[in-house]
Amino acid sequence: MGEVEQVLKEEVSIRQYTYPTNVKTTNGKISKGENYKGLPFVILDYPAKFTKADVFAYRTMFYWGHFVSFTFHIQGDSLNFLMDRQLMEYVQQFPELWFSVYETPWEYVYKDSVYQQVQNLSIEEMHQHVKAHGFVKVSHKIPVDAIEQTPQEALEFFKRFMTGLLEI
Repeated sequence: MGEVEQVLKEEVSIRQYTYPTNVKTTNGKISKGENYKGLPFVILDYPAKFTKADVFAYRTMFYWGHFVSFTFHIQGDSLNFLMDRQLMEYVQQFPELWFSVYETPWEYVYKDSVYQQVQNLSIEEMHQHVKAHGFVKVSHKIPVDAIEQTPQEALEFFKRFMTGLLEI
């Protein structure tokens, strides 16, 4: 995760992005745990902001034996900021990505009740989810046997998503 943080920091220093207010871009936070659905995990949140009223986070997660995921989690004031930039219309440009349809943002397994591919959702369905639950999570994942590609995949998804939405 340290390597992922380093490549993302380099990207953040090179390009000018318009982040929602107070998003932390100086350092990420790496967290480890022993029990996400009974298995260990490692998470990097960078760049990120977590408050009671506002979340903007790019989360890289290694979930033991299952996958490595790259997720934008957006809610609160950050979500309002991005909705003004036509977030759902922008997300629709990435039909292969996964959109969380779950009632809380803290579920990370890829099953139909939690994530659906953007290509299977209308803009209206995505807007209805936001109205009902107050958050957006858009995700990309790779299989665990491709773990050596994690830094490059994290960077590519970050750049691809951020460039059209938040680049100055």
